[in-house]
Amino acid sequence: MGRELGHRRRASTSFVPQDQIIIFSDDARDDIVRLRSFLDQINPGAARGGAMVVLFTTIESLQDHPNRGHRADDPDIRQLVVRFGTSGYVVRYVLLPATSDILITRIWHGREARH
Repeated sequence: MGRELGHRRRASTSFVPQDQIIIFSDDARDDIVRLRSFLDQINPGAARGGAMVVLFTTIESLQDHPNRGHRADDPDIRQLVVRFGTSGYVVRYVLLPATSDILITRIWHGREARH
């Protein structure tokens, strides 16, 4: 994706003003690198297109629909399932009360073993 997604940078390139900024935690950025590396090994096309595009497009949609995900075990954390293929990805995020910004805390594939 030709866009820069990262700390305190807008994920959307649309001209519609957005109130929320999407912020990726260090852990979430590490998760993206890990997921992309895995996809590069098994299916390079999926890393450049398909899966990553769907993942980032869905994350960007949180700017318009920040309550889209359901609450996780911790009531301050929301979780969004991004369907892709026979499984998908899980995005955990927090709505920051002071700014209404969206902090992406973790991202993983639904089939990953989570400890």
